[in-house]
Amino acid sequence: MSTFNAVFALRSKRDGWQIASFQDDRTLPAEHYRIDEMGWHPGLGPQRKNIQVVSAKTRAVLLRRDGSRCQVCGVGDGEFYPEDSSRLAVITVGHLI
Repeated sequence: MSTFNAVFALRSKRDGWQIASFQDDRTLPAEHYRIDEMGWHPGLGPQRKNIQVVSAKTRAVLLRRDGSRCQVCGVGDGEFYPEDSSRLAVITVGHLI
């Protein structure tokens, strides 16, 4: 595997790697990379569970609790957006606190 392919394979945000190249930081020489944050790799054992994923049960509880309405703007699931009456809203669970 070439160096480029190896680095590209490690750049997965899902695994937590942050690797800068000349495209990200113009102070780096071409074909040089800088590891800003190391993430998971197979030598560490089983991959960590992504704790940011909302389970189906939690999602259902939250949507029921909030009446399937956006907690920011108040639009309901399947309603038209007030500012764009051609688009229907689809409610999602955005993040965990």
